[in-house]
Amino acid sequence: MVTSLGLLLMSTLNEQSSVISMVIFIAVMSLGNGLFQSPNNSLVMSTVPKDKLGIAGSVNALVRNLGMVCGIALATTILYNRMSYKIGYHVTDYVIGRNDAFIYGMKTVYITATVICMIGGILTFLRLIKTKAKLTKTQDS
Repeated sequence: MVTSLGLLLMSTLNEQSSVISMVIFIAVMSLGNGLFQSPNNSLVMSTVPKDKLGIAGSVNALVRNLGMVCGIALATTILYNRMSYKIGYHVTDYVIGRNDAFIYGMKTVYITATVICMIGGILTFLRLIKTKAKLTKTQDS
C-alpha cells in the first residue's frame, strides 16, 4: 500500500512540480518496494523444502522478471496511447515541445499502476484474514 501511495503521488506531478517533490514521491515508492521485496522473498523461500530452494529462487526471479517485462510493456502501451489521444495523431516516441502530452500519458500510467498495486494489496489482505480465520478455527477445535 505504501508503493500504491507513492505511485498515486507520482501521478500528481506536472511541469511546475519541484525536483524535491519528485524525490520525495520516488522515496515513498522505494520505501514501499523495500518493505515488500524482502518479506515476499522470505515467504516464497520458506514454503519450499530445502532441496528445492534453488528451483524456488529461480522461479521467483523468473516471475519477478516477467512481471517487470509485462509492466513495462503495459506502461509503454498506455503512455503512447494516451499521448496519441492528447496530440490527436498516432505517436510512438516523445514529441518535442509537447511535454503536456507526455505528462498526461504518464499520469494515466501511474494511476493504472496504483490500481494494480492496490488490487495486489487488497488480495494479500484478504488472504491474511482468511489464513488468520483458519488458524483461529484450528486453535478453537
